[in-house]
Amino acid sequence: MFEHRLSWVVLLMGCCLLTAAGSFSAIAKSVRQDSPATVSKLELTPEEQAWLDAHPVIRISGPKSFPPFHYFEADGKLRGMALDYMLALSEMIGFKVEIQENLVWPEVLRRIRTRELDVISCLAHTADREAYISYSEPYLSFPLVIVTRRDYEFISGQNDLHHRRVACVRGNVSCNWLSREGVNYMEFPVATQSEALDAVSLGRADAYVGNLAAVTYQIEEKGLANLKIAAPTNFGHNNLHIGVRKDWPELLPLLNRALANLQPQQHTAIQNRWMHVEYDYGVKVSDMIWWGLATAGIVLIIMGGFAFWNRRLRREIALRKTAVVELQSEKDFSDAILRWVHTIVVVVDPKGHILIFNNAAEECSEYLFDEVRNRPFWEILNLPE
Repeated sequence: MFEHRLSWVVLLMGCCLLTAAGSFSAIAKSVRQDSPATVSKLELTPEEQAWLDAHPVIRISGPKSFPPFHYFEADGKLRGMALDYMLALSEMIGFKVEIQENLVWPEVLRRIRTRELDVISCLAHTADREAYISYSEPYLSFPLVIVTRRDYEFISGQNDLHHRRVACVRGNVSCNWLSREGVNYMEFPVATQSEALDAVSLGRADAYVGNLAAVTYQIEEKGLANLKIAAPTNFGHNNLHIGVRKDWPELLPLLNRALANLQPQQHTAIQNRWMHVEYDYGVKVSDMIWWGLATAGIVLIIMGGFAFWNRRLRREIALRKTAVVELQSEKDFSDAILRWVHTIVVVVDPKGHILIFNNAAEECSEYLFDEVRNRPFWEILNLPE
């Protein structure tokens, strides 16, 4: 009987940890390293090397305030995922990078059009820019989502933005796509995504349509707790490319080859350096990892005490240790964005006490996490109104 019960404890713990590993697996808070992962040199033809010798310095710029992709911090230093990619590509190809700093987006487009700028580190593809920009293959891709205040009425998609005040960044394509879809919105013009999120937070605008990674990062960085990811759009993923001045056809294939030669672990290293989320109601990634590993350790210790008498339990312990080692080797515990995901996620400890109760679970059950924290899961069906 005890062996049967202990086996159920092991099974329950396995389910809990697998839920944690599956739900929290690829987005970790940036450690803000400034150098890209080590890369190997690209093999160049004599013609390519001659072109690079004639163009040893490439002038780059990008959006002034588009974290975590390309942005300037208070110290004036350029940071972001796109910069890390550009540094990695420059090392692979063999050119130096000259950064043109703190340019507003219309000025970035003007300079590449007049050839005062050579490369834009990240931008979305639009047909009107093809006259003066050549686009690399997409190297970053995230869905476009709608951001509203938490207390705002229900929004299910872009069609619910008719007659709403939508914050639109000058030069950004998301509002153009709304117009293309026939959404009759009221434009609230802003210069940067940061201003757009502030406008929604303060009630000056009703919504903002932006890149999921960018808005999630900046909502957390700015502490805009009254904002939420309200809904997806049907625009698909926001693919980001490297833009090259049109009269430099020699550079584009070099960039595409270098991007193709980056290994998956190099992409992961760069992206995990900048992607992060925090969690509502005080639940953090570090807390989740601590609870999962600590609970797993307790179970393993209990099983170890009975391993001497029971060969079956010894086999279970060996399997359990293997599972824990595999879970600990995963570097992607925090991939689930509980703030916006529409799937209900509830994680319990071995006694059935609630450890995680995400926004979708709150909306479905009409209970707040603080009301059910550490309570047995089955009691939420009988909590007082």
